[in-house]
Order: sequence, then C-alpha cells, then structure tokens
Amino acid sequence: MPGWIKVLCGCVMVAVLSACAAVPRISDDLTPAAYDFAQRLRWKDFNGAARYFDDADKKHAFVDVFAEMRDLQITDVRVETIDLDAGGQGATTRMTLEYFLLPSVSVKTFAFELDWAYAGLKPKAAETWFIASPFPPFP
Repeated sequence: MPGWIKVLCGCVMVAVLSACAAVPRISDDLTPAAYDFAQRLRWKDFNGAARYFDDADKKHAFVDVFAEMRDLQITDVRVETIDLDAGGQGATTRMTLEYFLLPSVSVKTFAFELDWAYAGLKPKAAETWFIASPFPPFP
C-alpha cells in the first residue's frame, strides 16, 4: 500500500475518533446539577435549590418545609450515589444531610433519594436535569 494511502487512512481515523469523543453524554450535566443542589441545600439557599424541581408545587413545598425550621443548622450534605437508568433519561441520587436543631447540638443524619429526569431541549427549562420527585418528608 502506498504511503499516501496510509497517511490518508490515518487522518480519517483520527477525524472519526475525534468526532466521537466530542459528543457530550446526557449524564454529563447531571453530576454538576446534583452537586449544585447539594451545595445550595448545605448553605441553606433553599430558593436556589428549589429551581431544580420540575413544577411550582414541588418548589413551593420544598421551600416551605425549610422556611418553617428556623433553628435548623445543616452541617453537611453529600451526594452518595448517582444511578442513571438504562435509557439515560432518568436517574436516582442518594444524598445524606447532616443537621442539628437548636438548642440541641446532637448531629442527626437524614438519608434520602431524589428522582431526576432529563429535560433535554425543553423550552424555558432552567436546567437540563430536574428533580421529578417531591422532596421526602424531613424527619
């Protein structure tokens, strides 16, 4: 095989592999969204965290739960796992929230799961992933 054909084949292979590597995966946006939600919850930015919920009722319910707990002190929020479903359009996150309620200084742990759904190119969607499940009852 002549040398120029080898060079041409090499260039074509590099171009094809580069194009495949540049295609973003749907799940690439989920991890930063889940960690941003956890960070906003950790810093008690409940309105900022609420923007991840898919409808107004869930957003208001989430904010109302925490608005009533003025003595709540959050010490940590961790994303434990992110499990993408087979189709890649949904996921479940498991999170842990450590907190105490004044005047107590005993740290308690609240483990919970949230179901996320991919918004895709949904018009007026603030995020590409949103929380599809309501926030679980706080203990």
